[in-house]
Amino acid sequence: MMGLGLTIDVVEKKALNPEYKGFISKEKYPDFPVEAFIRYAMSKPEYFTADRMSEFGKLLKESVDMAKIVFGYMNGTEHNDKNIATAESIMKGWEKSINPSISDRDALMNVLKSVK
Repeated sequence: MMGLGLTIDVVEKKALNPEYKGFISKEKYPDFPVEAFIRYAMSKPEYFTADRMSEFGKLLKESVDMAKIVFGYMNGTEHNDKNIATAESIMKGWEKSINPSISDRDALMNVLKSVK
């Protein structure tokens, strides 16, 4: 049981909800740390909105390796400067996609809310 009163199973079912565009499951992405990501997302509900979950899901569909880098950036396990810059750039792009009028500074501030 997590701090929000939700189990991983409940969150996985929510992740398969059409609102989240069915973006993640252990079966679909066996090379991605699904449970760790779900736990992390649950720990930051103010950041992981439906729109951001959808953006992450698109990235995961495009490249599991890049999704791992972005998740590594979020949870503090990515230490390669180039990968960190790439992850920030991708995530700022998500912010601009979600809210096209957001400033670069505010987009970065939103991205930093995802970081451990």
